[in-house]
Amino acid sequence: MKRLILWIGLLLVSQIAIACTPSAIAQNNLKWTHLSQSALPNLQNQLQQDYQRANSPVDVGRMRVLKIQQTSQKQPLYLIDTRVALEPNRINLNPTCGKAGCAIEGYIQTENQYQQVLAVYLDPYPPKGKPLIEPTESLQNGLPCLNFNQRQQTQMEVVQWCYNGQRYQFVSSQLQQQ
Repeated sequence: MKRLILWIGLLLVSQIAIACTPSAIAQNNLKWTHLSQSALPNLQNQLQQDYQRANSPVDVGRMRVLKIQQTSQKQPLYLIDTRVALEPNRINLNPTCGKAGCAIEGYIQTENQYQQVLAVYLDPYPPKGKPLIEPTESLQNGLPCLNFNQRQQTQMEVVQWCYNGQRYQFVSSQLQQQ
């Protein structure tokens, strides 16, 4: 009986250790939610006003938000998937999509408002089994670099953007086999 309890204890400890590795934490924290269901009403209001000023009336509450917060990161990065209809056959409902892909925007909070630090167009359908966005574990100027997984025929392209202190900018692109 003691051996069974010891064995179960070791199994639990090993599972907790695996689950708490930085890459596991990063994967588990990547949960998109609708902006209307997030605790970010100021960001939602700011985006709604921005889209109205640009004469692009859209329900920003249907856009999805992803909060990225690494352990040593001072402030969170909020990524916005600007698509309001996630089905491929309803692409016409997404005013921020076009031939270059769909807009992904990133924001950080500055006092009472949000500052846009990322604007990129991506194919919103990543290679099978891969997330669209993978933040790196290391920080650059206080925010993680972002790897975007994109389909390129039979290969996958990993495109990296890093924060330069004011905005995210393209750093590198690498083709990999799927």
